[in-house]
Amino acid sequence: MDLRSAALLPAWLLLLAAAAAAAPAAGPAELPSYVELCDRNHPERDACYAESLQRLLPILANGSQELGLAALDPHLLPEMLLQYKQGQVAGKMLIRNTRSIGLTSAQVLAVRSNLNDSNKFHMEVDLYFPRIFMEGDYKAQGKIVVFPIEGKGVYNISLTGVSTTWNLTGTHIKKRNQGYVRLDHFYMFPEVEDMKVYASNLFTGNEDFNRAALQFANDFWPVIYEELLPFANEAWDKVMRASANKVFLKFPFDTLFPAA
Repeated sequence: MDLRSAALLPAWLLLLAAAAAAAPAAGPAELPSYVELCDRNHPERDACYAESLQRLLPILANGSQELGLAALDPHLLPEMLLQYKQGQVAGKMLIRNTRSIGLTSAQVLAVRSNLNDSNKFHMEVDLYFPRIFMEGDYKAQGKIVVFPIEGKGVYNISLTGVSTTWNLTGTHIKKRNQGYVRLDHFYMFPEVEDMKVYASNLFTGNEDFNRAALQFANDFWPVIYEELLPFANEAWDKVMRASANKVFLKFPFDTLFPAA
């Protein structure tokens, strides 16, 4: 159970890089010419943001020195920790060296924004990913009632038909006499059409238990995923909000979302 949620988390962290369509994480104050900005006062601004992000994704596949972004496809995530506790089930998993493929194949379906509220910032981005594949190393420990679970090995996970909405909310602040946005939350509840998981050595030294656990996980993944999603969303919010704020707090609001 923790394996699935832990494996999903890096995928959404990697997708954060795509959210920099209008905001580089580092680099010069002047944005590169291939970052297409949109007039925040234009009645069709949301369609412009969606088109801009869609065109930017393939450009970022190999990374961008100007924007300070590492390669997106494939993308490497050095380490991530996930913890879960509900009733008689508890556990934690550390995943390392995760390699993800398929992030730049995303289809940007729609953007909805509220950019002219002087106090609050709100933006939603609908995305669809045909397929995402991840592989890496993991270490897990936990328990079900009084039965301990401990394992260490390699894992991979294949997700097909992933639909999600990024829901970003923030507050307008003043810094260095300029206006910025500080994100307060970065929520999402991804829906997945199909999922396949593999992990070696889930139960150290017991291959029969390992096969049984993987069979159960792959047969009943929708139930397990629904149970874990709220806990995963809490972790996504903390990590992605911190990462996104490196962008939003570096560049003034008027630079990222100019008005004609």
